[in-house]
Amino acid sequence: MRARGNAVRDLLSPATALALVHASTSLPAGIVWGVILITLLAVSIALLPLAGIGFLLLYGVLQLASFAARTERARAGVLLGTGAGRAAYTGTGLLGTLRDGRRWREVGYLVLLLPVGVLTHVLSAGTIGAGVAFVAAPLYVGALPSEQLHLGPADVDSGGELTVTVLLGLVLIAVAPLLIRGVTALHGQLVMSLLGEGDRAHLVHRVEQLTETRARVVDASDAERRRIERDLHDGAQQRLVALAVDLGMAKARLPADSAAHDVVSTAHAEVKTALAELRDLVRGIHPAVLEDRGLDAALSALAARCSVPVTVQCLIPHRCPRQIEAIAYFVTAECLTNVTRHSAATAASVRAFHTDSALCLSIVDDGRGGAEPAKGSGLVGLRDRVAAVDGQLTVVSPPGGPTSIQVELPCES
Repeated sequence: MRARGNAVRDLLSPATALALVHASTSLPAGIVWGVILITLLAVSIALLPLAGIGFLLLYGVLQLASFAARTERARAGVLLGTGAGRAAYTGTGLLGTLRDGRRWREVGYLVLLLPVGVLTHVLSAGTIGAGVAFVAAPLYVGALPSEQLHLGPADVDSGGELTVTVLLGLVLIAVAPLLIRGVTALHGQLVMSLLGEGDRAHLVHRVEQLTETRARVVDASDAERRRIERDLHDGAQQRLVALAVDLGMAKARLPADSAAHDVVSTAHAEVKTALAELRDLVRGIHPAVLEDRGLDAALSALAARCSVPVTVQCLIPHRCPRQIEAIAYFVTAECLTNVTRHSAATAASVRAFHTDSALCLSIVDDGRGGAEPAKGSGLVGLRDRVAAVDGQLTVVSPPGGPTSIQVELPCES
């Protein structure tokens, strides 16, 4: 009796009830969507030769399938808790929709829903119905007149058929919850594989989102640097230039041996020093030559300011995206600064060229070597800046030199 009560409670549990509702509603859903989609697909294929009318009808079929798939995701989510999520379609428009594999997987699921619905309905409702019928068999047989059975009461009980029937019914009722939940769990896996994003698709979609977000952040920071450079160039730098001119004129009008001349001369020198420092700061934020004349001129300007002789070879036939040019410029500037300060080199070279998919930099010096990003040098920051756009920075710097830094920045030709 206790086992029988447990079987009944398991059969009436919320999880089993929801699974039974899903199994029972899968059959009518499969009949509706399966018949509609199979009919429309057949008509669409038949009309393909007629001036593309079939393609338009196929487009409508895929749109209808998308709507039906949303209802199926919602039904599975409420009743099975699958959490299939929203579809991330890869194509838009007529051709993009027809080429979108995700939409065709939805069509495949809706066509399979009919046989799957029949199978789950038979296994779930059929098992429960047979179990209840077998348990209730003695009541049914007892309610029949013996003359309708053409048997005597002793003949009915003597073989023990009713006892076996009742036991079989109890077994079916006990097994029914496990069978129902198992069948609907398999159905849920089918929903996740054909209608859900899946782990791989979810990760790909998430990576695409993060890549787009990172690109927007890089663009925003580059635009902010250009704004700061423009404000400093048009504001503070121009005022310092005007002040230097005024101090120069005042110094020229004062007697050379006067105390005022010395004060103004000192102030004039300090203003020119501040102006030079501000120009270096502005150039370090975002050089105007890079904005106006491109990477070739900007790299040549860097080489001209370097205290170590630098040869520049720039083989880039066109302008690259602003953020790529900016990263290439700042990487080169930092590398040449390291050459000047730490390498004890007598010569260096910078080579920039373009492949089918990347802007490449090669910065080589004949210094003493030993540069390692792992030691916490400024090369770590350069590597992070290059990695921000999915680029790669490689350092080869054995003790005794030479040092070679290779950079690849994604940039389609």
